[in-house]
Amino acid sequence: MSPMKLLPLLLLLTGSAQAQVLTFDGDGFETCPRGAMALTSLNSWNGVFGTFPTPVPSAVMSVRRQMSLGLLLTAPTTSAGGEFQVKVQQNTVGEALLSLSRCDSVYPPSPANCVSAVSRTPTLEWTTDPAGRGCLLESGVSYFFNVTMGSQTEPGDGQPWCSTWLSRLQCDLTMTTTLH
Repeated sequence: MSPMKLLPLLLLLTGSAQAQVLTFDGDGFETCPRGAMALTSLNSWNGVFGTFPTPVPSAVMSVRRQMSLGLLLTAPTTSAGGEFQVKVQQNTVGEALLSLSRCDSVYPPSPANCVSAVSRTPTLEWTTDPAGRGCLLESGVSYFFNVTMGSQTEPGDGQPWCSTWLSRLQCDLTMTTTLH
């Protein structure tokens, strides 16, 4: 492999956790860059939960540290809005980060309302109505709902994290979705 092809991989492996999660300069709505985090899994929302935005009362997910989980969904063609909520389960110590992006495993800094705050219970609102609340999705367009626990193993500089004392490498979460 040529040195030029290895350079992006070396930069990713030697970068800080912040660089791995949040430094993508685009808004996540253009041609997709390589994901900021490696993927744990990539699935279709419809294949897992049924037609989006059917509410999901409770779904358990596991995300490996240093990785991201992505669910491909298509914004409804009617005016709609809702909220994703993820709760870090009791057997996991850490905080998660959510995003909606046209790219998998990308957590763009803008638009800010398309990325959650880092939290044990992050939430992310979405809408197809320009006058609605949350991340504005274009009707009929595909997006990824992304979840990560980041690569840090203890709280620090506002990045997602998952403790290393766990005997396994995954972090367990429960997700719910509601409609407004």
